[in-house]
Amino acid sequence: MNLVILCGLVSCSGAVDRTPPRQDIGLPEVPAYPDELVTFDAGTPLAFAALNLALPEGCSLQPLVRVDRQVLDCVARVEPSMPKEWKRAGELPIWIFGDRSVAQSWAKHGDRWLLVRSVHQSKGDHASESSSAGKESSSGPQ
Repeated sequence: MNLVILCGLVSCSGAVDRTPPRQDIGLPEVPAYPDELVTFDAGTPLAFAALNLALPEGCSLQPLVRVDRQVLDCVARVEPSMPKEWKRAGELPIWIFGDRSVAQSWAKHGDRWLLVRSVHQSKGDHASESSSAGKESSSGPQ
């Protein structure tokens, strides 16, 4: 009987982790944000409604979440037409006109399609007053 107990103890002793506990050496503290990132105010985003783009056929506009975004609920995936002055950026779903660009992305939602469109303004000093990004870009973080 003692032999069975001794064999059991010997076989179990190999499964016990005998390494000393590891010490937590910690990580360095996160540095503070630079002042220009904390104090910079990008202002109001460029409003999508100001572009007056037509809704694609078979699509309905969903309630606005942000002024620089549009969410369209579509019956089928269609290629939205843009005004002729807007130029497509290669094969990408991005259209550019002057200092503004519109990016599009599709997502399948059940048997319907959601088209998300967002408007952006490039950095730089622009005459546009609808976005402060142009007026503040030279003094803001680069």
